[in-house]
Amino acid sequence: MFPEEHEITAVSDSGQVGRLIWDAEDGEISHLHVGEPVRRRGIATAMWETAHEEAETRGITPPTHSSQRTQAGDSWARAVGGDVPDLTDDVDGWTQ
Repeated sequence: MFPEEHEITAVSDSGQVGRLIWDAEDGEISHLHVGEPVRRRGIATAMWETAHEEAETRGITPPTHSSQRTQAGDSWARAVGGDVPDLTDDVDGWTQ
């Protein structure tokens, strides 16, 4: 039996710099964070790609984009592609 969530972390010499968590059943991302000092360096994208590779290798559900995103999360989701659902909850108070 698989856990309820799957997780990929990004680590540098100074410790953990990113984390991606997704639901084991439907794949929806519940948490994606990259530390402020290392943002815009491809870390979230690398975790997304690694998660998809791991999912294929292990036969688990790959991550999918959530309809609840921040503005930065929405921009990132559209950049990496895949099925990007319309926003149903604007997490940080922005509007499209």
